Amino acid sequence: MALQKFPDSRQLLAELKNQKISGIYLFLGEEDGEKEKIIQKITDMAITNEEEKNYSTGRFHAEYDELNQAVEFVSSGSMFSETKVCVILNINSIKSKGNEAGLFDNLLETLPDSNILIMTSPENKVPAVIDKKYIQKIKIYQFWRFFEKDISNYIIKSLKKYNIEIHIKAVELFIDFTGRDVKKVDEALFKIINSGEKNITIDLVRQLIPDDKDVSVFAFIDSLFQKDFNSFRNLVKVLDHGNHELAVLKLIMREAELIEKYLTLLKNRVSSDSALMEIGISQRNRKQFLDCAGCFTIEDIKKIFFLIYLTDYRLKSYNYSSNLQANPLFIFVSELLTQKNIK
Repeated sequence: MALQKFPDSRQLLAELKNQKISGIYLFLGEEDGEKEKIIQKITDMAITNEEEKNYSTGRFHAEYDELNQAVEFVSSGSMFSETKVCVILNINSIKSKGNEAGLFDNLLETLPDSNILIMTSPENKVPAVIDKKYIQKIKIYQFWRFFEKDISNYIIKSLKKYNIEIHIKAVELFIDFTGRDVKKVDEALFKIINSGEKNITIDLVRQLIPDDKDVSVFAFIDSLFQKDFNSFRNLVKVLDHGNHELAVLKLIMREAELIEKYLTLLKNRVSSDSALMEIGISQRNRKQFLDCAGCFTIEDIKKIFFLIYLTDYRLKSYNYSSNLQANPLFIFVSELLTQKNIK
């Protein structure tokens, strides 16, 4: 069956240019950078007071069971603004039957007219949890992943508006540093435009734009367990890409458990190859795993489990500030790398 076609993000931008805001949106597709850009635009149009935005906007991850919090946020009153903007990410993870489906149905049915609901899904089809009876009241848009040629033309044209020339090799490096993430591209363009430079070379790109390519969660975990101090920078990239702290911590726990099993097997005189096979480490991943396991003893890993449990408690209990250094996961990385306060 062919996928249903929906208007793309360019059409949505044209509508927003005419100051048209709808009550419920669904953004489909993989282009997260463009989604974030438009979510911010809708929020700015709906709530103009910057202080009110702190209290009247909410972001929730459906894949981490935050639907209840989203419903509470929408249904509770606000003393700061009549309008609330509620963003629910990855609604494709909500089951189409059961309590969650009923809760989601009720949210769509009772959403106050003054509020705006923006839902996202990485898939290119309407999630099964959305009943057909609601389709007519939802504005659905497709966010296609940009091709490198599209991004290249976008960079050149954007700079030309400001009489800024950029070498083709510099454009290639620009894209390499930012990926095909439109939000990161826009942030980098802002830096270049405000630099005062009119002729952008490869060297200037290196000076002006940080290497912001996505770091996978697994690459971050490898760097962490290899006690590489680039782990801090990698953590920032992982969190900026929208990975939830508790999900990252769960993967850290899994790696620690594998290392503990491996070291225990070695202690019981099982050969390294047999131990790797028993715990399910593939041939392709063995070198990285051994580099990680080689940095710890069994006693070290037991101490790390204590830190993991403490971090889990902090993440679930603390209202920490937006300052990265106050983030419990950042504190965990710092304590693991320095092995401070591990008892």
